[in-house]
Amino acid sequence: MIFPKFKIDFKFRFPTKWNELSPWQLNMIGRILYKNVKFDPKVFVALLVVILSMPRPSIKNFFKSSYLLLRIPLTELEGYTNFILDENENLTRFPNSIKAGFKKVYGPAPRLSNVSIEELSYADTFYYNWKTEKKDIDLERLVAVLYRLPKKERKNVDDIRIEFNKLLLPKRSKLTEKIPMYKKYIVALAYEGSRNVLVSRYKNVFPTQVNSEEKVNKAPNKKRPYQPFSKIITSMVLEETQPFGKLQDASKANAISFLEIYDESIKRQKDLEKRLKSKK
Repeated sequence: MIFPKFKIDFKFRFPTKWNELSPWQLNMIGRILYKNVKFDPKVFVALLVVILSMPRPSIKNFFKSSYLLLRIPLTELEGYTNFILDENENLTRFPNSIKAGFKKVYGPAPRLSNVSIEELSYADTFYYNWKTEKKDIDLERLVAVLYRLPKKERKNVDDIRIEFNKLLLPKRSKLTEKIPMYKKYIVALAYEGSRNVLVSRYKNVFPTQVNSEEKVNKAPNKKRPYQPFSKIITSMVLEETQPFGKLQDASKANAISFLEIYDESIKRQKDLEKRLKSKK
């Protein structure tokens, strides 16, 4: 955006996706959304415009944002903020690291690409509880699952975090509880966005829910029933081929690889049932 009409010309680059937000912008938006304060709509849009118009705080950037709000009507700027509340826009990049007191803990890769299926199972349970019960304790537990101290040896590894261990969750929670709640909220948004991607990608594992009334109207329901990952793990282990071995081995498998194979397994089973049905 350029303002050639005025003596002072400023260029603005507004992010258009959650993943384009700078760490400072994420933290500021996290503060606003986590507190769930009911701002006047115009004030809320103005706050978002200020945050989105500058990647980091500085006197120059504050001056530019003030100049922007004075010169351009808020109605024309509102469109730049729409993606923040758009349910189809997902944050899938986790904060790389977060300070927890005097220590630094590290998060998973974008879209949860380096987590184990067991880790995903625990994270998803706490996420679901947080979304339904709205209790901060579940949000804190979600962060305790995903954010861990780094390994001593960090070279040539896909995941620099120490290995997930469910028995160490209480101890880890004492460390991650030092992280501000608004930063934990951003972690939850990144988890939610990454989960949405997985649900959309593996449609056989996460089938669309269709009730009897919708079948008559032929109107698809986009909501999918919640399915705990622990049940998915058990179902996979009970498969005849058992590609990931017994339960203990399967739990350590990479979540993405696990879901890909399980999705394909369900697809083949459906195809087989169709062929057998057509022969009758």
